[in-house]
Amino acid sequence: MSIYKLNAPLPTASLQLRSPQKKKADEQNINITNNNTNTGMELPMKVFPTGKKTKRILRQMIQQEASLQKIVTLVSDPKEACLFYSMHDVDTIHTLESDEWKQHNGKNHFLMAFLHSDQPFHENEQYGMAALMTPNQSDQQLRSGYDMSIPLPVKWQVPDNAREIVKDVHRPRKYLLSFRGTVQSTLPQWHNHRWIAGEYWSDDADVAVDIQCSKKTIRGKKEVTRTYDDNSEDVYSEYLLNSTFGFCPGGSGVSSYRFGEVLLAGGIPVLVPGTIPPLHPEIDWSGCIVTVSESRIVDLPRLLRKISPEEIKNRQQECQRLHTKLFESETGLQSVALKIWVERIQTAIEFERRMKVVNDF
Repeated sequence: MSIYKLNAPLPTASLQLRSPQKKKADEQNINITNNNTNTGMELPMKVFPTGKKTKRILRQMIQQEASLQKIVTLVSDPKEACLFYSMHDVDTIHTLESDEWKQHNGKNHFLMAFLHSDQPFHENEQYGMAALMTPNQSDQQLRSGYDMSIPLPVKWQVPDNAREIVKDVHRPRKYLLSFRGTVQSTLPQWHNHRWIAGEYWSDDADVAVDIQCSKKTIRGKKEVTRTYDDNSEDVYSEYLLNSTFGFCPGGSGVSSYRFGEVLLAGGIPVLVPGTIPPLHPEIDWSGCIVTVSESRIVDLPRLLRKISPEEIKNRQQECQRLHTKLFESETGLQSVALKIWVERIQTAIEFERRMKVVNDF
């Protein structure tokens, strides 16, 4: 994903709308599209959970997944493990203080920002050779093929009176596109995208946008300088439930709570450059999300109107499938992530074996 400056010439590809490749899904109907050679091997993986919560989640995942039962074994002695699995809670603290971490600088450790935590790993902290699964990484920070990206956990929940409505992702909607959020003057990097939406989309009848402005004083206190046009509690739900596309710019970081919330409401997320879709590249999001270049956020509504009804319908269906498989259960995303991590390790081991054969020739 390339990044375009706001004053750059208009790129030829303003929206990324690649059609999904036809792939064979695994038994969970999840597209794992690792470009590395598939070894076909089932190497035993001994995993050490670093805390009680991690151990409970891993046991639950293994019990539910036949493919993991053949490969993954939980061990109680860290010296036996080839993979250390840690959620982002007190488990992580224990991991960073362990002898295994200190000896190998995080090698073979998989640190995970727990799905329901709103305190992901800090983007400026270093975790050595450990692989990270966190929402707080841009395409400039994430080590492709090593780290994994996940969305921030949703804060919005479907109202009781709309639970049946969201099941019909092809339902008629009042708005083509919507966004509601705060623009903070002291956070320019990602809030610029929000400001553009508020400044340029307000005259479109099929677009709903409502912006609140704030700033931080010298003492760090947040001060609202412009309130929302509509302060009712239901307006955010109204936007999500009645919009075909949901704009998902970053806030204090590159990630947005809106990504999961738009999917939950049955919408199509629109991302900006720098955002990494969950579990990319193994999970193929090209048939669901839309990515807009920075220079074309200004006329995003016009670009979205050019997408055919059939294309929209296909994307709604693919978004619903991915949301169901990854986010509807507590272990869905984590289970697929562990499968991907095991597959990466197996591929690396097989690659090392083949290179040894070549070097010994």
